[in-house]
Amino acid sequence: FAARHPERVRRVALLAPQSTSMGSDSRLAAVTLPVVGEYIFAVYFAPVYLADNENDFSDPQQAQNLHLEYLKAARYTGFSAALLSTLRHMTGDPFVEYRALGQQGRPVLLIWGEEDQTSPYANAPQIQAAIPQARLRTIAAQRHAVYYERPDLVNAMLIEFLK
Repeated sequence: FAARHPERVRRVALLAPQSTSMGSDSRLAAVTLPVVGEYIFAVYFAPVYLADNENDFSDPQQAQNLHLEYLKAARYTGFSAALLSTLRHMTGDPFVEYRALGQQGRPVLLIWGEEDQTSPYANAPQIQAAIPQARLRTIAAQRHAVYYERPDLVNAMLIEFLK
């Protein structure tokens, strides 16, 4: 959004940003197919694949808490359609967008858990190279769901950055 509508955005914060192509996961290819994709998403991806977030957390209890919240949210009209749309449209190289953002020069904050396995923290230097003005804030001993496990730290960083 920020790369396509720079006049609408002053600052950008990316939390545990996508650092690999979603298209690199062969299990996602099926959801891009019309009709078949909706069925596979409804019977497998939404209830099983996306709800399995255990690797995203340092604290297993927090994973269970978010899993229960996910299941509640999944009952709302539009929730599954939004997730399916996201999966269908995030199949390209995220670095195309990051490079465009880097050329704009607007302030960018990256917040990342240093033990993130979902969007590997090891890829942070590549994102910083694509967005030279990006400032990386690392949260030690946290994984992908750093925003959920450590809202005290993440919110403070966001408030400071967005002032």
